[in-house]
Amino acid sequence: MQEQIILTVNQSRISGLGLFAGTQIPANTILFQSFDVYGKFLLELAPNSFLNHSITPNLKTIMHNGKLCKQTIRSIAPGEELTVDYNQTNRVLATIGITPAQSSINTDFASNTQAMYDANRTPAQQYPIGYKFVLGLMLDTRIVYQ
Repeated sequence: MQEQIILTVNQSRISGLGLFAGTQIPANTILFQSFDVYGKFLLELAPNSFLNHSITPNLKTIMHNGKLCKQTIRSIAPGEELTVDYNQTNRVLATIGITPAQSSINTDFASNTQAMYDANRTPAQQYPIGYKFVLGLMLDTRIVYQ
């Protein structure tokens, strides 16, 4: 059984920066919590902010134990960009009363201090190309930074 999954920030052929598999990721794997919900507001959690849109995504947004998470739709090969259908995510958000027009803040959830600092920075400033997220078997969404 795989003990960790590595996701890497890199240039995307879709748009700007993207999130790429650094290891083989099996189908139906819950990867990470994508948002925290505070009433009608969303706090977008890293590495979710690097996911680009695709009409043929390899991830989907699900509710898991009361948390909004990303789950693989199929097996993902090392080097493959992780993508999501933004419309599918919006449909899941709508089930909990959140509409696309409501606030979303890009931030890192490692600490409150870092989150306040990062809230004023773009994802590219927070996580340069080559930055690695190492995900342990989940789902308490802890990230070990390399």
